Amino acid sequence: MISTIEGNDKHWRPLEEHDTNGYFTRQEHVTPHIGFTAHRFLRKDYVELPDPEYDFKREGELVVERLRNTSSSEYRQGSVRLFDSKLAVRGMIQIILGMQYRKEHTFENHMAFIYGISAAEHDGVLQAWREKVKHDLVRPTTVIQRWGNDVLNTYAGKPGTAGPGEIKARDFQPFIRTMPHAEYPSGSSCLCKAYQEFTDKFTTARYDSKLGPLIYPCPPNTHSLGCANGSAFVHFFNDMSHLSEICGESRL
Repeated sequence: MISTIEGNDKHWRPLEEHDTNGYFTRQEHVTPHIGFTAHRFLRKDYVELPDPEYDFKREGELVVERLRNTSSSEYRQGSVRLFDSKLAVRGMIQIILGMQYRKEHTFENHMAFIYGISAAEHDGVLQAWREKVKHDLVRPTTVIQRWGNDVLNTYAGKPGTAGPGEIKARDFQPFIRTMPHAEYPSGSSCLCKAYQEFTDKFTTARYDSKLGPLIYPCPPNTHSLGCANGSAFVHFFNDMSHLSEICGESRL
């Protein structure tokens, strides 16, 4: 196991991917300039983030442990899948917004909300890209794969299988695709936070209250967050801050 990571080894490296049919590709860093050149719509300034000062060995071990737990949990797998789709998250917020403010939330207000949350999403992407390029930190997948022949008991790379398996570290893969850009900060967390900030400001300004609690019925025939086939469970969040926290943490 390579326990010391320093110098260029801390920087992002392209990951090899395949389509499960024998076609392999290697990532390229995508549009890193936009966090410095694109126009912002809502935010006046960017947030400057500190160096997270990762203990890469410990963080890698945590990833292995979390994926071992995820491989046996439909709840965790459903959480990852749900919050990986930002369209699903936005859709959930929009539906709850219409339900909670049924009388006040006119078509015109809904169009204003859609425009505004889209602008917030745009600015969240710029914020994330800017800091990703500045810090340029390696992904956990790369760190773990550098451990070579070390044997790991974790998610074995086969979606739909129950429980962990033993694999060589060099063969390690995450539960869902790792996007082709640096580790820090989490782009998903930036978007989840942007949704929360905008929605709270919108509802406070228009309806003098914040959205919540957020109760959303499980889609039929799905394994999702807190849901199982044939169950009466629902998605429940205290407020948008709670949703933002769960949404961001799902990346772990």
